[in-house]
Amino acid sequence: KPREWIPASNVNGMEFKFSRGTSTFNIWQKVQLDTQSASVYKNKGVITFTICNTKVYTGD
Repeated sequence: KPREWIPASNVNGMEFKFSRGTSTFNIWQKVQLDTQSASVYKNKGVITFTICNTKVYTGD
């Protein structure tokens, strides 16, 4: 379950850090059932993941 809902318009420019050993995370979309009918919703957007503090693999 998500800890809190963050409106999409508030996510731009935010930074999320995950602890070492975190193997999974979820991104949920909240649907307002009183104003949006049950259906499949599609849209476009960009989510950028930046991997930091990694070791360079040399093949050895």
